[in-house]
Amino acid sequence: RYDLKNEIGEEIVERCKHCGKHTKRHINRLFAKPNFLIPGFAFVMAVVSTLLLWDLGFVSTLTATVPIGIWMYEDRKASAFNKVMI
Repeated sequence: RYDLKNEIGEEIVERCKHCGKHTKRHINRLFAKPNFLIPGFAFVMAVVSTLLLWDLGFVSTLTATVPIGIWMYEDRKASAFNKVMI
């Protein structure tokens, strides 16, 4: 939030999705949600690589754990942003 404050200031101008009216919101009222597009893509790639590397045994298990690590990283980033208040 500190970088966001330095970049755009204390308040952000936001446009309402329903009526189109511009409103100001304080930075502390912004909340981050994790993006699950990248972990979803990593999961699909892990399934494909696990099927291709099935004969190698342990390597296929490691490729299946990569999406879990990416998902945990995304979740931690969003959680860290939401915990800090100015």
